[in-house]
Amino acid sequence: MTPKDVALQLNNEAFNLKQSSRGLFSDTNAVAKNNSVTLTVTSDKLSPVMINMALATNGDQVDQLAQKVLRSMTEAGTKNPRLIIKVVDSNNKALKTLTYPN
Repeated sequence: MTPKDVALQLNNEAFNLKQSSRGLFSDTNAVAKNNSVTLTVTSDKLSPVMINMALATNGDQVDQLAQKVLRSMTEAGTKNPRLIIKVVDSNNKALKTLTYPN
C-alpha cells in the first residue's frame, strides 16, 4: 500500500478505532505526505504516564502493527517509509510521539 492508501485505510477505520478505545480517543486522523503517514490520535483522558504504562505492557502489538504498515509501504515501492503516531490532547499539545522506524 502506498502512504496515501495507508492513510485512507486508517481514516476509514477511525470509527472502529474510537469505538474500541472505549472513550479514550475522541478523534483520529491520518495524513500521508511523501514517504510517511502521520496518525494523530486525540485524547483528553490519557496522560504521558498512562501512555507509557500502556506501551510497557502492549508496546509489542503497536510495534508489530507499525512494522506491518512499513512493510506494506515498502512492497508498494515506497523508499524509506515512515509511520508517525502522535497522541495529542484537545489543545493539540503532544502527549506522546512514536516514530517508525525508530
